[in-house]
Amino acid sequence: MSTAKYTSPDARRVLAAWPSSRVVAVGAVVTTAIAVGWLSTSKPTVAAAFGAALLVTLCVVRPPVAILGFMVAALTSEWLFEASQAGIITFSSRVGSVVTWSIILFIAALPVWMSQRHQLASRVTAGVGIYLLGLAFSVGVDAVSGNGGNIVSGLEALAITTVPFSLAVCLQVTKRNTGLRLVILYIFVEGIYCAFQLSELRFNTGTTQLFIVGNQYRWWDSRALWGTFAASGNHSFANSLALCCAVTLPWAFYGSRGRMRTLLAVSSSLAILLVLMSLARAPVLSLIVIVVLTLIFRSKRSRVVPGMIVLIAAGIAIQSSQFGELAARAHLDTSSQQRLTIYQAVTSAPPSSFIFGQGFGSASKFDSGLTTVKAPGNQPSGPATENLFLRRLVEGGILGLLSILAFFGLLLREGTQRVSNHSGQVWRLALRCFTLALIVQSLTSDTLIFQQEGTTAWLLLGVIAAGLMQARDKPIRADHQ
Repeated sequence: MSTAKYTSPDARRVLAAWPSSRVVAVGAVVTTAIAVGWLSTSKPTVAAAFGAALLVTLCVVRPPVAILGFMVAALTSEWLFEASQAGIITFSSRVGSVVTWSIILFIAALPVWMSQRHQLASRVTAGVGIYLLGLAFSVGVDAVSGNGGNIVSGLEALAITTVPFSLAVCLQVTKRNTGLRLVILYIFVEGIYCAFQLSELRFNTGTTQLFIVGNQYRWWDSRALWGTFAASGNHSFANSLALCCAVTLPWAFYGSRGRMRTLLAVSSSLAILLVLMSLARAPVLSLIVIVVLTLIFRSKRSRVVPGMIVLIAAGIAIQSSQFGELAARAHLDTSSQQRLTIYQAVTSAPPSSFIFGQGFGSASKFDSGLTTVKAPGNQPSGPATENLFLRRLVEGGILGLLSILAFFGLLLREGTQRVSNHSGQVWRLALRCFTLALIVQSLTSDTLIFQQEGTTAWLLLGVIAAGLMQARDKPIRADHQ
């Protein structure tokens, strides 16, 4: 099979320089497939090991396989876990874990990076690297403190944080706009799933539980959509869809033309609709930030300000009417008071404990009896502190807080850098939208802590980083996107 169907010219030259490696890899895939088939009935454990080796080898030979597998995991990890707990599926949810696929994606990216020496945007690389170090520090504090109960979940978080690097590198051996297509696919899959979920919730159609997994213990309103976020709920779902708009809206307005622009516009509209139907307010605020930044990119302020006022007023009206309906049905909006109570509980530790922090996952020690988020795999990642900055301070101390501030600061610095080519300008607009929206969401949510929500954020940052790399390699006109 020719690699020309999915690889860029530079990638084809690299692969052509590796004939012996490719032959060995293909031989390994065939041999492993035969071994798996032979052992599947007599020795299933050994067969599973061979199957894992086959999968990893295939992903190394064909990086798009790793990208697609990770994309599926980013969409379904919580659903698979809850479905396996409910007995809807019988195979291990670890197969679809974002941790598993983050590691596979990293392994697949290594040979591509070593051969081509791709250079990621320096500030994006530094920002993610500093956040990674701060996270590693909190895991180390947990190990040194003698608790050690959260080391595994901390290592999993570290593995997921490598996704922007791995994905950006792997996307270099695919067609241009593959990153945009991934985001569009993400939105459409969630939209289709939510259409069935809505029919189950409001019209009680059918008897299947496939589309309301997580319904048995959810704390959000009975009419709010939560998509495939079966454990973390409607807030994480809405946050993720809003961040998707940070990528699709700028390109729908200023980048692509023709069929791609239509797909981007439709997917952006669908994402906005799903955010509103989640009945979560902070994601709507972050969505307004994205829309405003997109509108003022190339427009005169005199034309944009009236539209901004109308947009903000419409968002407030929609949200007010939704929560008015909830109040009428005796669903009181107590989330703001709950957050204040959580903040007080989390900060009740002695001030000296915030110097080095109390270790990854230590926020769970401050459970004030409020409803907590059930994490996939029953990992001790709760209760939600409902503020990422506060959580990094509690778990990583001053260094943890500085790492998240540096992360956001470096992303904003890269997003405001002036460049000459149009593609680079639009990708930096997307980076600005992504960063500011994530900051807004992080004030009322643990955005990068829970696996599926955090994975979506890292996936989108990886897509943006790949776009910045491609824009730097070759200036692209808008009509060529």
